[in-house]
Amino acid sequence: MKPRCHAPINQVALAWILLLMPGLLLSTGITPDPIVLSEVQRAWAVADGQLQRTLAYLDGIEPAGIYYPQHTENEPLKDNPEYAQGEWIVRAANSGFWAKGAFPGMLFLMADRESDPLRRQSLVDAGEDYATPLLGTGSGDMAINSLFVLRPWYNLTTDATLRDTLSQDIQRGAGLLAEPYVKGEQRGDDTGRFHEEIRVMGYRRKNYEAYFHAFVDHCPNVEQLLYAARLTSDSVVAGEYRTKAVDHIREVGKAFRLKDPGSSGTWQRGFFDFALDGPDDDSYYNFNLAKQGHDHHTTWSRGQAWYIYGASAAYAYTRDESLLPYIKEQVNYYLANLPDRFPGDLRRPGKMIPPWDFDYALYGDTDPDHPEYGIPKPDTEVDSSAAAMATAGLLQLVAALPDDDIDRSRYLQDAEATLVELCSEAYLCDNSDPELSILRHGCYHHSECMSSPGPNKDNGLIWGDLFFVYAMWCYLDLTEDKSSALETVEIVSDQEGSGNLIVRYTRPIGSLPFGFLFEESHDLTVWNPLSPARESVTPGDDGTELVELEIDLGSAEWGGRSVFRVAR
Repeated sequence: MKPRCHAPINQVALAWILLLMPGLLLSTGITPDPIVLSEVQRAWAVADGQLQRTLAYLDGIEPAGIYYPQHTENEPLKDNPEYAQGEWIVRAANSGFWAKGAFPGMLFLMADRESDPLRRQSLVDAGEDYATPLLGTGSGDMAINSLFVLRPWYNLTTDATLRDTLSQDIQRGAGLLAEPYVKGEQRGDDTGRFHEEIRVMGYRRKNYEAYFHAFVDHCPNVEQLLYAARLTSDSVVAGEYRTKAVDHIREVGKAFRLKDPGSSGTWQRGFFDFALDGPDDDSYYNFNLAKQGHDHHTTWSRGQAWYIYGASAAYAYTRDESLLPYIKEQVNYYLANLPDRFPGDLRRPGKMIPPWDFDYALYGDTDPDHPEYGIPKPDTEVDSSAAAMATAGLLQLVAALPDDDIDRSRYLQDAEATLVELCSEAYLCDNSDPELSILRHGCYHHSECMSSPGPNKDNGLIWGDLFFVYAMWCYLDLTEDKSSALETVEIVSDQEGSGNLIVRYTRPIGSLPFGFLFEESHDLTVWNPLSPARESVTPGDDGTELVELEIDLGSAEWGGRSVFRVAR
């Protein structure tokens, strides 16, 4: 079926339209490795079973109420005698726990791929029980307790009133993240989260009064801005959100390059000077501070994964080429320093799960007075949650990179290798294990970390489970044939006469939000990505959803002659 065009296209804005045929539509899609696909499908079913065990466990907690899993108890390192080995240590609904949204988010993701109507509805109902208390809450760790639970909920429901509520709450969270930072006269008076001179999200915090503080854990928050930009009808606000998301990833990536002693790995907290000479002065970065890494200048693997996920999502939504050098620098550092790539005798062949701190594993303790100073620890604890986050980001990056990108195939192979290891008995828990988590061998606070050292290592972590389920969800989604979606494409002129285009197509409900790539060319040799100014999604009754995009064609060039195409 040919794409249908309705109403005359503005000839000044567009001379003709080129739509790739369905066979070419999947040219940038992913062909799954059969072994990897089989392992992911098996692990998906196991994860479903572990979530059911967790639901039963939470239902049995007294006093009755809403409790959110945080991490599992590790018998050899018992810090909570009231918990048995493998049980979830939980947080109450009124707690300030930063990852409460992880559990209902997984329930919604599971429901999205459930074919049995009764089981699907059961998962949705359970997800709503745990997601409803999160509405209208949280302004700190935004995305985990907002976007990552509200987006799949939004995709699942056909209730127009509920969809409007969820959309507004996602946009409310984005507004908080994008609010300009205003420095108060006294501590506690500061407002806003986005420092427009430094161009990063963050805040002034703790004992470092003279500095603006960016926290690498918050890099996934850029997706809150980018998804909200697609939901708002205000094109000015949408543009602001996209700009701030891209700026944050780019500027944090620049600051990583200043990490002493010059490694390309990340810090956890970065402090930026208020005293700027000008908006283009990059001397604003002052120092980094560790919390869960081994030392201020070592590379904490989960921090590395936070950046990889947020940066990859930013590129997938925007296709902004200026981000790629920073994204690839951090991805390449992460992949090059996995145990499978340790140098010489330190190498652990086939091991793709990162140590909790890369430098600690490779170079040992950094304290000259420590008896094991400088002795590598290649077999130190790993962090499965870092592996899950980085893999979820890598899969989105692979989906967005063009076919001819020199790193695309390598990134996919490493993502698949990591998935296979996470799906193995070494990491994947099932109902024969004491652990209620989906993954084991996470590392929350290592005993050798810089601050708050503790026994919360080598256990299950709820955010690790979320990103593992999401990584599997991404792999299953990206390897499915969606060529039929192009058969429904409609292109109509903007009825308000702005010169923009309205593009409509259908896709399976819950598909990755960045969907298809829209490109424009003036000479058929250079294709430029176009960012939708607005996106609306309407679920249908047949397992599909109608997507409507408003595409901003930009300024008229080459005499207004332009070619427009849709690609996967």
